[in-house]
Amino acid sequence: MPMIAASGTKGLRKVHRPGCSRPRRLTDCDCAWLGRYKGRQVTLAKWSGKSVSPREVGPAKIVLGRMIALIDAGDFDPAGEHRTSTSKQTLAEFIEDWWIDYVEKHGLAKDSLRCQCEVLAGVPIGRDDKATEKRHDTIRPSAIGRTALHDLSTEQIERWLHAEAKARAWGRKTWNEYHALLQRLLERAVVRRRLKYNPVRAIERMRGVSAQRGELRHVRLDEDLEARLFAVVDQLNRTQAPNTRSKLTQAIADEIRRRAEGGTTPQKDLAAEFGVSGAVVSQIVTGRIWNPARRRTTTKGTEMRRRLEAAFDLGVRAGEMGRIQLQHVNWTHPRKLVDDATGQPFNGYEIALPPELTKGGKRTGEVQYLYAATLRLSRTLEARRFQLRNKPTAYIFGDEAGHYVASFDKSWQALFTLAGLDYGRAKGLTWHTTRAEFVSRLVENEKDPAIAQDLARHARLETTQRYIHTRQDRRWRAAHGLNRG
Repeated sequence: MPMIAASGTKGLRKVHRPGCSRPRRLTDCDCAWLGRYKGRQVTLAKWSGKSVSPREVGPAKIVLGRMIALIDAGDFDPAGEHRTSTSKQTLAEFIEDWWIDYVEKHGLAKDSLRCQCEVLAGVPIGRDDKATEKRHDTIRPSAIGRTALHDLSTEQIERWLHAEAKARAWGRKTWNEYHALLQRLLERAVVRRRLKYNPVRAIERMRGVSAQRGELRHVRLDEDLEARLFAVVDQLNRTQAPNTRSKLTQAIADEIRRRAEGGTTPQKDLAAEFGVSGAVVSQIVTGRIWNPARRRTTTKGTEMRRRLEAAFDLGVRAGEMGRIQLQHVNWTHPRKLVDDATGQPFNGYEIALPPELTKGGKRTGEVQYLYAATLRLSRTLEARRFQLRNKPTAYIFGDEAGHYVASFDKSWQALFTLAGLDYGRAKGLTWHTTRAEFVSRLVENEKDPAIAQDLARHARLETTQRYIHTRQDRRWRAAHGLNRG
């Protein structure tokens, strides 16, 4: 007849600690429950990774039952309960499961789930945006993304980093960013008892690279550089050039039009003479083609002027800027302001950005606010409201018709080139530099980093401080202030 433990359940017992009074009932002391089965013995709380009340038998019996089931199935690991249950889970699957749990725990928006998984490791959820998937899809389809967590080794991850760096032409800074990303992800796996050891810890970072992001060491866009950008931005409004691949030229088209309108030569004879079809001659005569008066002029410069104003006066990120709509502006309760330079009164507007549109909102689920408090930006917002006929869903910083523009990279690069600015992350000058300039100017004007943190919408003050870069003349004044002569 099998022996029954004092707990009433076979295999469930306690080993009393020194100093314990060893009560008759096991639930009267705080010593930990132990599970024992087929020669295996573990502390149930430590093995399960969860609290198991020493004063109750029920929770301990549940954990013991799981332990017995794993031993019978041959999947038991004394190091921890979750070792076997997640041994086949890949890195990409872990990232997705972890973020789903995080979103549900904190009650975040569903867009947080999609966007954060994309940013973390290219795990698109509920979205068919192939361009976005391609842009972020780096870890998920790779060898380490398809590898089970417990099969990941330091050597494998290091080989992957070097191979990707060679294939994608990464610099040292980008290599370090992926190294840091993998280290943070696998550290979460260790905390969640999916791994015993983080294999990335043994991989050294690249030397000679600042820990800060490259674009934060930005070139100061002082007022003279800002003025240069605004001075040339309208040059982006370019008139459509004639078709240079056609055998026709503007001079030939003008000659065809002149002779046809004069009635000296029939159109079919003109077509034969110049080697074109009769339809082409007809369209030239009617002015549908090769007509300078009908050539379209782009509105890229006008659109970029609005974006420049938003960048310098709102400090909004490029992705957030593109999604701001008329309905996000509080038109009914403007703040009455006065321009210091001209003395003109104007309306300041508050812009409420939904959580799914902002970087911080995706994390916290809270609405974030921008403040249009400059004369030029106020006039721009009001002009767009009138231009778009107060259509709530129109995009303020989209194209001229209010349609959404996914990226304006080519426009800002062309603008910087026109202004004679040598841009690039290695040179400290990108579009994001305008946001860093916005934060630096806030700190200079307010002398309060906390205000700059709020307006920049940073979660931590340390992030704001990395954006702050002083002007050279301010450094000279500060150093000259030490003069005691």
